[in-house]
Amino acid sequence: MKTFRSILTLLGFALCLGCVACGSGSEEAAPVSAAAPVVERFAASAAEVRPGALVELSWSVRDGSRATIKADGVIVQTFLGEEARAGTLAVRPTQTVRYVLEVVHAPDGRAASPTVSEEVLVRVLAAEPRPVLTLRAEPAMLERGERSSLLWTVRHASRLELTANGAPRELEGDALEGGQLEVSPEINTTYVMTATGPGGRVSEEVSITVRSSASVLDFRAEPEEIPLGAESVLRWRTQGAHQVQLSDEEGALPVSAEQLEEGAIVVAPERDQVYTLTVKGAVGEAREAQVTVRVLQPAEVTSFTVEPERVRAGEPITLRWGAVNADEVSIWRGGARLDEGGLDPAEGSWTTTAERSGTFRLKVSGPGGGASAEATLEVVAPVAIDVFRADPAMVEPGSSSTLWWETTGATQVALVEVNTGRPLAVPADAVDGSWSVTPTALTRYALTAQGPGGTLTRELEVGVQLEGRLRIISFTVSPESIEPGQEATLSWQVAGASAVSIATQRGGALVPDELSPLTGTLPVSPEQTTRYVLRATGETGVIERDVVLTVTRAVEIGRFEASPEVLSPGEGTTLGWTVHNAASVELAYGDERLEVESQGTLRLDEVTETTEVTLTASGLGGPLERRLEVVVADFGLADAVADALTDAQLSAGRRRGPESGGNRVVLEGYGLDLWPMQVWFGESEAECDVVEEGAGALECVVPPGAGRVALVLETPYGARRYPGWYVYEPVDRCALVGPLEVVGRPGSRQVFTGWALEPGLTEVLEELLLVAEWGYGPAGTDPAWPGAAWEWFEADTWSPCEGCGEGLRFEASAELPGDAGVYSHAFRVRPLLSELWTYCDGDGTFNDTFREESNAFEPEAAGTLTVE
Repeated sequence: MKTFRSILTLLGFALCLGCVACGSGSEEAAPVSAAAPVVERFAASAAEVRPGALVELSWSVRDGSRATIKADGVIVQTFLGEEARAGTLAVRPTQTVRYVLEVVHAPDGRAASPTVSEEVLVRVLAAEPRPVLTLRAEPAMLERGERSSLLWTVRHASRLELTANGAPRELEGDALEGGQLEVSPEINTTYVMTATGPGGRVSEEVSITVRSSASVLDFRAEPEEIPLGAESVLRWRTQGAHQVQLSDEEGALPVSAEQLEEGAIVVAPERDQVYTLTVKGAVGEAREAQVTVRVLQPAEVTSFTVEPERVRAGEPITLRWGAVNADEVSIWRGGARLDEGGLDPAEGSWTTTAERSGTFRLKVSGPGGGASAEATLEVVAPVAIDVFRADPAMVEPGSSSTLWWETTGATQVALVEVNTGRPLAVPADAVDGSWSVTPTALTRYALTAQGPGGTLTRELEVGVQLEGRLRIISFTVSPESIEPGQEATLSWQVAGASAVSIATQRGGALVPDELSPLTGTLPVSPEQTTRYVLRATGETGVIERDVVLTVTRAVEIGRFEASPEVLSPGEGTTLGWTVHNAASVELAYGDERLEVESQGTLRLDEVTETTEVTLTASGLGGPLERRLEVVVADFGLADAVADALTDAQLSAGRRRGPESGGNRVVLEGYGLDLWPMQVWFGESEAECDVVEEGAGALECVVPPGAGRVALVLETPYGARRYPGWYVYEPVDRCALVGPLEVVGRPGSRQVFTGWALEPGLTEVLEELLLVAEWGYGPAGTDPAWPGAAWEWFEADTWSPCEGCGEGLRFEASAELPGDAGVYSHAFRVRPLLSELWTYCDGDGTFNDTFREESNAFEPEAAGTLTVE
């Protein structure tokens, strides 16, 4: 049609030129007409719109000086000069209209050209009808436990919602076709149904009244389990009750008239007891509820013994016990716990080494309480013969020698001539003493000392000087015990020897060429207990004798610690220690002084203030002291700091980033810079620095990771964990391609394009291994933020990205928001088998795979969507 009209215009123009030519013989020629303009483009921004929607008309004309736009023949506006050759015009049609562009070219001094026109049709769609909704309840009044039906009809709706007293209720089946729902409310309830469609949103409500038949709303015991002799509180709440009765298995309990709707009573049963609450109302049957109070019987010790009851130090002992109603047993001595837990609470045994006399205490505990029992151990000192010597050790025939002895721990002694087995008439109670003997030949004597700590025998020889006979008259060490670094003296007396040598237990010789073959001394200073062997050589052969020099080690504290060292007021801690070579060990704290074993633990319960504990070990080189401090800290401030670390106080960075890490996150909260702080992203520790002293902020470099991980803040006062706080984005690169800035009408449709690249996923074209969506939300907000109010639409079209290298191109056709305003918009992508999204802005999101630096999503780099 437009082409036919243009041909007619040109024919008319040619005829006009012919007429001018015919009249050229006249004296004055007619003006020449200007060349006809050419309309290159005349278009509308939308071919179909809603009534009153914005439509933009645009045109481009060559050789035109005046342009007129008409709507169904009515002039809308005329444009001259440059505006006639190119421009736009915004219109808001309310009905279908045909717009015509008429263009004339009339330069100065020339006749106007013929009019050239183009037209475009804009169709205005009919307005969407508002939803129509009806809602009723049958019946609208019922008793508790009865049912009512909600019935509704609905038209012109795309979504239907139902609430009961403000709480959402799920609708079953295809509710948009109308239907019914059975309900059985416990209380008076208002149901509100809302229908939403393209034409708007309507709501209807209906109320159901529940008649006040009696019911028990709540009946409980606090607590439900009590130790024998303790109390429990029965509490109840009722509705519609005219009468309330409370009873146990033995009869009724008192309930006052003021306790019909709500009440409480204290009970103290001696055994498990079932309590029944019965309520009656004006209508309906009586209702009952029951609760059981369980009485926990206290733990008891049925037996506790130590076997044997009398031992020497260092010997093993066994503690045995039996108990009932216990779930834990522990063994204590002098305020210190000896076992490490895990003992059988019903019947068991525990073996240790006896160190000193004292009382062991068995503590048993259970839900119903605890008990204890004691067993006494007597550790007797071992019998020792400190001195047993002959003076002299070699006598002339007919001469006497005196035997001297000193003992420890002995109650009686006996002296025997070993050669003949003849006992000497030494008084039995002479635990320290002497006895004169006159041997006629080399004679061996045995001293036996006996006491509670056992029996010990030592022997010596007294020689008679006989010419030419090889014998060792004596070989002694004095003193018999030294400390490391001290010196002792070896002494010997030998007869009939041509040479003597002394060697250690390991065979090492000690200056054999310089030792006197008959009598002499040798100083020694070993670092450890050593056995020395004297070897005498003569014409009749070789004989040996040995002595032992004991090296006593100094006392040493190996370990002393408290776990934990820092605690809240009223909490407890466990002390642990290990001491070596100590004669006694003492713990002191506050006003307490406790004598404890060389190794053990001690539980301090309910510590209310910072306490210094001192461990004192007495013995050789002692006493030694070691101190530690159990710190009682007010954790209110620490808890306040942890509570302050909410999402809103993340002052920089984001809670998302590349799997390679390296991006920075700033945490703000009062006190973050007051204590040593470790920050963990999942199982990996982050490097953090204080931003500014006193500012309460840490800047942390995020470590590498994958998936959704927890943020953990760890201080000496404990740790605070925020599950799922940080997300490592799984897609390497993505972007919102366009359009970045969009202006449109409410509800109009627009196509948006995004791009993504993830090696191993985007190069597989046979199937889509990435999920992509386009969405919009409030301007300037971060879509990844928890609770972000963004709407998302699936990108259902995808293809290889031509001209942009590797990756996939996605398209989403979406309807713009129904409410006017300014919004942000973006793409997001995730692997098909993952629930973790990567969000994509206009300048691209890069997660360190192709670039040295990551480029995170920024809300200000998202697209802008203007709906008007």
